[in-house]
Amino acid sequence: MNAQVKEVKKAARSVRLTKTAVMVNGVLSHLALTFADGTTRTVEVPPAVREQAIAYGALSKIGGLTSKEQTLDELKAEVEALVERWSDGEWAERSEGGQGTSIIQKALMEARGKSANEVAEFLKTKTMAQKVEMKSLPMLAPIVARLEAEEAAKAAQRAAAKGKAAPDESLLEGL
Repeated sequence: MNAQVKEVKKAARSVRLTKTAVMVNGVLSHLALTFADGTTRTVEVPPAVREQAIAYGALSKIGGLTSKEQTLDELKAEVEALVERWSDGEWAERSEGGQGTSIIQKALMEARGKSANEVAEFLKTKTMAQKVEMKSLPMLAPIVARLEAEEAAKAAQRAAAKGKAAPDESLLEGL
């Protein structure tokens, strides 16, 4: 009997770690954690915590909808859209690139004039370490720096909208 295996990948924002959940016959089996240096750690998900892990993921997904400035009606609409996607068997909202667009993907699209799908296919052939190295290429470094600055500005705007102060150097006091 052949097991049906499905992998769900999620790159951490820092690109230091790519997390892959491996589903076997529709059941969460294990996690593959790939670090930026290329090393991988496989973590079995024991049945005793499997349901908690699934519940945490679902609740985190819904919680992620509140991470931007929006009205209550907009939030309700996003929750409904998410529930509809789940009912259709889809976990993530699809962008042109498939699973969202990383900084390196955006930079490559801009530098090479390629589509999100073309760059996503190219990046699938690269290790996390190679992707990190790409960010320092002379062609990409200025684009990456600008995109990261834009992301940081958006994060500061979201924090300000929620009444939170943007982080500053006071975090380094005592060092």
